[in-house]
Amino acid sequence: MTAPRTIHDFDGFPQNLYQVTYPAPGDPVLANRIRDLLSPHSIDLDDQWGLDHGTWSVLCHIYPKANIPVVQLSIDRTKSTAFHYEIGKKLVSLRKEGVLII
Repeated sequence: MTAPRTIHDFDGFPQNLYQVTYPAPGDPVLANRIRDLLSPHSIDLDDQWGLDHGTWSVLCHIYPKANIPVVQLSIDRTKSTAFHYEIGKKLVSLRKEGVLII
């Protein structure tokens, strides 16, 4: 999505964390490219969820101005570590283009 919202998908943390917003832009073109790179895996693009705390809680320290486009890719808990490692290997070509992968 072009403007992902900040998601607070946690409970029991200090109240000030629920006030954090991270208004980084999204990058639908990059998201589609990632989907293509990960073929034949079925990757669903989502324009509703936004950036959850696993993303914004790290990026707000690295890029506090939220001035970089962000595409969040979820981990599939039903898959093995080896599966996710292979996903990472398919995305490595993006690094050569200046895409930071965390």
